[in-house]
Amino acid sequence: MHFLVLAPNTPGLASEDLISYLLNSEHYVDVMTHPVAPTSKRETKFLDEEITIINRGRRIVPLTYRKDVSLTQKLVRQHKTRSPYLGPYDWVICLSPPLGLAGLRLRKSGLVKKTAYWALDYYPTRYGRGGTVGSKGLRSWAGLVVEKMYRHLEATVVRESDIRWVVQDKMLSGWKEGGYRWKGYSAVVPHAISRVRKPIPFADRTFRTGLVWTGMLRPEFGFDLVLEAWPQLVELFPDLVLHVTSRSGIPDYYKDILGKKPFESIKYLGFLETREEMEDLVAHSGVALALYLPGSYKRYSDSARIKSAAACGIPTITTDYIGNVSDISQFSAGLIIPPTKSDLVSSIHSLLINASLNDSYSNGAHDLAQNYETTKVFNRALESLV
Repeated sequence: MHFLVLAPNTPGLASEDLISYLLNSEHYVDVMTHPVAPTSKRETKFLDEEITIINRGRRIVPLTYRKDVSLTQKLVRQHKTRSPYLGPYDWVICLSPPLGLAGLRLRKSGLVKKTAYWALDYYPTRYGRGGTVGSKGLRSWAGLVVEKMYRHLEATVVRESDIRWVVQDKMLSGWKEGGYRWKGYSAVVPHAISRVRKPIPFADRTFRTGLVWTGMLRPEFGFDLVLEAWPQLVELFPDLVLHVTSRSGIPDYYKDILGKKPFESIKYLGFLETREEMEDLVAHSGVALALYLPGSYKRYSDSARIKSAAACGIPTITTDYIGNVSDISQFSAGLIIPPTKSDLVSSIHSLLINASLNDSYSNGAHDLAQNYETTKVFNRALESLV
């Protein structure tokens, strides 16, 4: 088959694994990476062939998305004139709602035959007051207008795409709760794991009395719970350290806390540029944390934190409020706890003082990771396109 992939160009997203898989397959593939944040100044490009710097410093979000959709169509048409394959693509795979709209327009113009929308997350409220990401400064009527326009965009892509890929079945439930409607087939295509490491025995890990947090620092992701439990934890484990790695930086409401006693052993490392750095850090840690709280939008999604910990062979402490929590229980890959201070302290204590228990859960994490290896996930995904 002949594929066009329209993907965000943000580092670390699932698109990297999909693109790598397709480029190493027997299929013909063109890849266009494109910014998705309204004010991003990143580059739009087709692999390494051509790069267009675009001015995205605009503040009116709906107009920004509209211009980006037009730009995407224009660049695809230009690329097709130089492509060795002149016919229409069999499928365009789109990894965000704005890129999904571009895919629908390309289908209408005859450049692609069918459109697949891979939904990596679902936010019940995105913009304005109570929004999860982006433009939180928008208030009252402005936030409502932008939210309504984005919701219409996403609902259109869900409804009109030829197939919907979701990372969890629970996302389909979230769409229905949000009033989305669609016909036709939907397939579960979870986050894949491109490299699976053999677990390092607990006794041999560099940071065996260390915890690791990968991703955004947000209250609804449980970071406040960590701060609440931290004084008691460092009393139990004086050498305890928490390594935090995230591309999104430290929110202002945490900057005044981190670095002060007793929180100086929470080390913010920023975004680790290479997978090797990230994997070494995680693999040598004692436990990974994924402490989602009730109301988190991740209840509809697939936790990449759980997958990254499993790929490196360490157990995860998580809660019931994540779409793929059943993986933890199915593979005995960690502990599922109520989101309370006492439960967090006791679970960390049990996994850091009992090496055999930790190693047992690490082996379960390894089994979990093998179940989601890239070839298995995307072989099944492509079968859904036949």
